[in-house]
Amino acid sequence: MFPFKKNRLSRNVKIYTYCNSNFSLGSNNSILGFGNIIIEENSLLLIKNKVYIGFFSNIRCSGKIEIGNNVHIGQFVSLLSGHYENYRDRNITIGDQKIQKNVLVIKDDSWIGANVTIIGNVTIGKGAIVGAGSIVTKNVLDYEIVAGNPAKKIGERI
Repeated sequence: MFPFKKNRLSRNVKIYTYCNSNFSLGSNNSILGFGNIIIEENSLLLIKNKVYIGFFSNIRCSGKIEIGNNVHIGQFVSLLSGHYENYRDRNITIGDQKIQKNVLVIKDDSWIGANVTIIGNVTIGKGAIVGAGSIVTKNVLDYEIVAGNPAKKIGERI
């Protein structure tokens, strides 16, 4: 369940798991302090190898989150795979909303800048870069560079 092989988890990293949740952690990862990792019921968080997650970052896994090899995630980043299903229906209070479980994937060799929020059913392509402060709600192609709110293509890695 927790094969900590040459992993560095700084102090004050909190990991919460619920019923039937799964967490797989590869090797040579660094998860820096004061962050929260929450894996909801019947959800899977997969962090592969050589992943760096900066200070004060939050991962809320509702469904599945997969973080590939050699991924760098800056500080104050939020990865949120779920969202409320019927949020537009004013007859259902927010507290009574069900969570839509999604799959959020960050492929190998990607860089997520500081203060980025990635929400929902999104794939960040291999080698992609997400600029600091961006809000990502749509897929990012391999080697694409995106930035802004909402995140838009500003270039490509060559």
